[in-house]
Amino acid sequence: MTEIPMPASDPYQQPPKKSSTSSDCCKWGAIICVILIIGMVIIAMVFMGSLLSFFNGGIDFTYDERTLASYNNSDIDIYPAYYYSEFEVYSYETLTSTAPDVNFVISIDDTGNDSVTVTTHFAIYEIDYTDFANLTWIERDAYLIEEGDYSSTYVDSFFDINNEASTYVWVLWFDASSKTSVWTVDIDLILRYNWG
Repeated sequence: MTEIPMPASDPYQQPPKKSSTSSDCCKWGAIICVILIIGMVIIAMVFMGSLLSFFNGGIDFTYDERTLASYNNSDIDIYPAYYYSEFEVYSYETLTSTAPDVNFVISIDDTGNDSVTVTTHFAIYEIDYTDFANLTWIERDAYLIEEGDYSSTYVDSFFDINNEASTYVWVLWFDASSKTSVWTVDIDLILRYNWG
């Protein structure tokens, strides 16, 4: 009888097949990572845009303006002398939800031979010129919108006023221990309104 030869055992064995589930997980993991990275980039761009606009670096604010007063190279007297004038805010200057403001730029360029520290006082009252002139300082306080004292020789600031048509008075004085020379002062008061 003859034996049927058995095939020899195959020395090469195929590696076990990878589960299709682990391959799918890697693909989904990569897709999710890409989506997360894109999302973070978009969020960063929106956040930085908001941050820049907060510091006025991303969006330019527009507004209309009207000069209330402008004095260049003027000599002034020190307190108790003070300067004041009436101005109106008209209804067409209150068309946006942002209230108008008064931007005041005051520069004490030269105090001559006087070596003194100067404090600039600026205030805004919601009252007309005649009533303001007839009241005491204590009575005027009821109409005060805002006031401030500034010890710098250059002031560039602003006060918000009410977002409605009304009559106001601005008040300005300079406080120093003495004044014997001619001083040089620049004053610009600008109403900024209809912010967009």
